[in-house]
Formats: sequence, structure tokens, C-alpha cells
Amino acid sequence: MNGVKRFFGSKVGRIVLYSVLSALAAVYLIYHIVVNFVPKTELYAVKEAEFDDTEVFSGFIFKDDKALLVSGSGSVERMFSNGEKVNAGAAVAAVYSKKDDDTASQLASVDREIYILEKSALTSKTSVGELDAQINALRLQIVEKTAAGEYSWVKVHSEELTILMNKRELAAKGESDFGAQIASLNLQRDALRRSLGSVYETVYAESSGIFYSHSDGYEGMMTYNDALYLTPANFDEMTNMAPREHENAIGALMTDFRWYFVCKTDVEKSDGFLTDTYYACTFIGNACSDVINMKLESKLVDYESGAVVLRFSSSEVPPSFEMTRFQSVRAVRQTYKGLCVPVTAVRMIDGRTCVYIFKKGVARLREVNIVWELDGLYLVNGETSGEMPAIALNDLVVINEKNLYDGKIVG
Repeated sequence: MNGVKRFFGSKVGRIVLYSVLSALAAVYLIYHIVVNFVPKTELYAVKEAEFDDTEVFSGFIFKDDKALLVSGSGSVERMFSNGEKVNAGAAVAAVYSKKDDDTASQLASVDREIYILEKSALTSKTSVGELDAQINALRLQIVEKTAAGEYSWVKVHSEELTILMNKRELAAKGESDFGAQIASLNLQRDALRRSLGSVYETVYAESSGIFYSHSDGYEGMMTYNDALYLTPANFDEMTNMAPREHENAIGALMTDFRWYFVCKTDVEKSDGFLTDTYYACTFIGNACSDVINMKLESKLVDYESGAVVLRFSSSEVPPSFEMTRFQSVRAVRQTYKGLCVPVTAVRMIDGRTCVYIFKKGVARLREVNIVWELDGLYLVNGETSGEMPAIALNDLVVINEKNLYDGKIVG
């Protein structure tokens, strides 16, 4: 022992010791450099998901409606908002003798402010925290919709945001309504009405229906009944009609809640859409992003030209829904449910579709059955040949390893 101490205490011994330590340090350093440059096994945790197989159709809305006309010019005050239901005999607009667009615009603004404040009343006990959660969620939606260019939706729901913020103000103050502000606005409205002169004409709804503040000139033309006669042969002719010009229209009244969306497409895009079946539809670019369940009532196919006319029906009209004639619809053909795996992880082995999973440090082969593909992912299920285990929820799929085989050590 003393000899060892004397050796490492000598000059030669110290040189040997330093050489050994340097070699060990070099090995340690090289090891970590190599480890850092060798790619680590990338894993993907298998999760459940559902994918919608959708198709986009462009077409026309057919509905029963009539233009609301006045006998002359003047300043118009509309009593209902777009999409509001109207009872038969209700006054929908007043026409004042004096034509003053600026004052009429101020009157419309005051009417809207009164409407918003009335909608902002707290009819039930709601906490500030609950309202904050609704406000934050809606703000996030508005940002997303703005980025997507869906400005009609943003315009409608910005008003909804104002109502929620008003409700929060009331809840924070322990109050239930904006009675004082509404009373003040009513006085302002009365003054504006007086400045426009007398009401020389009142427009009444001859029947119940839904009010819209504009007329597109197709009222009484593209009707619910007209949609029944659309075919691949006459579709273009019946949808290219010129609208009527109504000089004194102050709006329109949709007189029946039933309406059709009719589109012309081709055999390939219409494949899988079956008559007498309901489909979840969303109208693209519409102020209303609600899903509307529509029934496919008719599917007319011209096999010679490959043209197909689809006729969807609905009796659902959400309050913010825009009844513009020409629209595009995203219809869900079918919804698939299953497990998700990355497309890059799937490979063919002995005629079977497989992936490798990471299990206890080794690669294990699992069979998959592909149902659908979307955004770099396959939706798969357990309907396999049964010759090897099927993939399962929470399995860790290996997605960046090459030259794999069942039982290979990975990490």
C-alpha cells in the first residue's frame, strides 16, 4: 500500500494518474456528445378522436317571403331587428314625413342602444365570475373568427359581447337593469321622432313571420314551391333570374319557417349523401355558425352529364341566421370514431398495415385498420386480421425509428 502511495507521489506516478483521469474525462465527454447527436426515439400517445367527412356545396336558398313596401319616400324607423319573429298585424316600420338620413340614422342607433340595454337586464341570479368566463370565451371566439375572416359572425357576436359586459356591470353593482338609462334614451328617441315630422305611413305585417331589414328583389320568385321543380337540366335557368327592383322596399317578411337549400354538384361530391337522411350543416361565412340539421329530401342525378341536384330542407331559423340567397354549406357526410396514429408511423409488413409501439424499452408490432385520414393523422380501429395484437388506447407509437423489428431495443 505504501509502495502505491510512493508511486503516485512520484513525478512518474503523477503523470500516469493525470493521464488516466484525462482519458476518463475524454470518454465521458465523447459519450455525452454522441448521446446528444443520436436522435431520441420519438413517441406518440394513441388517443381517441372523431373525424368528420365533410363536403362543401354552393347553392341557393328558396323560401316564401314578400317585400315590405311603402307608398312614398321619407325617413323610416324599423321596429324589429333582423331575424326577429313578428306576429300578424304587428307594426314593423313607421315612415315619417321629413326625409333626413342623418336623423334617421341617429334614431336607428338609439333604438339599437335601447334594445341592447333591455336585453342586458339580469333576469336570474348570475355571479360576476360566471359572466367573466362567458366574456373571455366569447372574446377568444371573436379573435379566432376575425383571423378567419368571418366578419359577419363577428359583427353579430360583438353585440352579444356588449350585452354580457353590461350584465357583468349590473352584477358587480348589485343591480338588475338599466332602467334610468333606458328612460333617458326614450326621451332622446321621442325628440328625434318629433324632428322627423309626423308619421304618414305605418307598415304592418299581414301575416306572422320573420323580419329582415332588406329586400333582395327575389321575394315571391325563388319560393319554397319553386324548389320542388329544380332538376339538373333547368337548375341554371331557374337560379339565374334577374331580381325585381323595389324602389320603396323597407325590408322583407319571411312568411313560412320552412325553407330549402338547393345546390348543383357532381356525382363524386354527392356520393354517400342519401335521401330522407338528416345531415349536420354549417353555412360558411354566415353570421350564424350554429349547426343546422337539414334533411336531404331529394337527389336528382343526370348520369349522362354527371350533374346532381340536392335539395335540403329545414324549419329551423336561428335568430342571427342570414337568409342571403346564394350561400355555401359544409355538410357532414359521416362521422368516424376511433384511435389516432401519425401517418408517418404506419408501414406495410407481410401484407398487413402496422405500427411499432414502445413497450418496456423494446419495439412491439401492432396491427391497425385505417378508417380515415386528416391533417397527417390516420383514424384507425381494432377491426384487424387477428394475426397480431391490435393497437390500443394510450399505446406509445414509435414514429422516427428506421430498421425496426419486433423485439428491437429502442430508446
